[in-house]
Amino acid sequence: MNPVRDFCKERMLSKGLEEAFVQYCKTHIAEIYGIRMFDTLSLVGDKINRKEIDDLWNRFIMDMRDALSQEKVS
Repeated sequence: MNPVRDFCKERMLSKGLEEAFVQYCKTHIAEIYGIRMFDTLSLVGDKINRKEIDDLWNRFIMDMRDALSQEKVS
C-alpha cells in the first residue's frame, strides 16, 4: 500500500472516488517533482506525509466543488 491509498481506505471512499483522488495526487506530485505521472506514487508515494495528503484532499474537494458549481455555458 501507499499513504494515499491508505488515506482513502481509512475514509472508506468508494473505488471511483479513490481513483479520482489518486489521479489528482499523481498529477499534483508529477508537477511538483517534474516526474512522469505513471512513476509518481511509486517513486514519491512513500515520501509524502499525512499533512500533504490532507492538504491535497482539501484542494481536491475545493476543486471538485468549484467544477460542480460552474455554470454551463451554451
